[in-house]
Amino acid sequence: MKNSYLQELSLALKREGLAIGAETEDGSLPVEPEGKPLCLVTPTGAVKHQREDVADDAGAQVLDRVTELAHTVAVYMRQMGAAPFLTASGLGGSYRLLAEFNGIVLAGRPTEYGVQFITWARDADGDGVHWGHYHGFGADSYTAAKQDFAVRSGLVPHSALFAQKEEPSQEQGGIQLC
Repeated sequence: MKNSYLQELSLALKREGLAIGAETEDGSLPVEPEGKPLCLVTPTGAVKHQREDVADDAGAQVLDRVTELAHTVAVYMRQMGAAPFLTASGLGGSYRLLAEFNGIVLAGRPTEYGVQFITWARDADGDGVHWGHYHGFGADSYTAAKQDFAVRSGLVPHSALFAQKEEPSQEQGGIQLC
């Protein structure tokens, strides 16, 4: 696969237990749970499907998850492509600086398992990083790392977050990071 976005998405789909087919002539990635065609994800992130391939609730749920993953992976792969390298004393590897605020950094690094996301605190002199929270690989780790960054940096108080199943009430004023 030539497209780094589709390579990353392929890893994310496999982590979800979804089978993928061979790349098509136009470079699209077929998603084939249980050996049946469900959809195609194009190199630009569009998810194409035939109505008859998602005729039941189970197929629709899988399509929703594929669409969510395709979107999230596209977002962080664009960020990774545009982000500068993270410079910090003693830090090896090709970490990209995705965000920094109030002495906290959010970084990503490509690996053979997909992009790994980490938050660190800067040293007092700003030259190094320490106290890392490693969030694993892929879309769900990206979401967790963004939330961790927002809380650690003081952008959002932890008390303002709510569980995924909870709905914010007007009284709560809760915030959920996507």
